[in-house]
Amino acid sequence: MLDAIHQFDELRFPSLINLPFVFSHGDLDIQNILISTDDLESPRITGIVDWEWAGSFPCS
Repeated sequence: MLDAIHQFDELRFPSLINLPFVFSHGDLDIQNILISTDDLESPRITGIVDWEWAGSFPCS
């Protein structure tokens, strides 16, 4: 059964077969980045929110 799935993927997505996959946030925008603005320090990233579109995607 697993071989059939791989063959199906090769027929449907031939250009993706040999591409590496990477983890991506999917919606990284300024409104999803939390920044600390303490008066004594330079601004720094303290968090990233809204991970609903995150996943592993092929590099292309």
